[in-house]
Amino acid sequence: MTIINVSLLNVQLEVFLTQRLSELHSKGNVLASSHFTSAPASIQVDDKVVESMATKVKDIISRLTSVQLQHLMLIRNSPRQD
Repeated sequence: MTIINVSLLNVQLEVFLTQRLSELHSKGNVLASSHFTSAPASIQVDDKVVESMATKVKDIISRLTSVQLQHLMLIRNSPRQD
């Protein structure tokens, strides 16, 4: 998996959680609410849990994309002189 693919997956996960949180906060979304009330308990998640997940994902993405980590990866992948 390339860096671009991983980056895209990270963004997709962040957007999914943000959208889900928006749906949970929306009181007028009766259709979505009715679908999730009949869903298995394993996927019925409280909005505080989704908010916590989104915060953790954002934190991990920022750590993985930090300049310091990018520099360390460049050093690690640079050619060695023997």
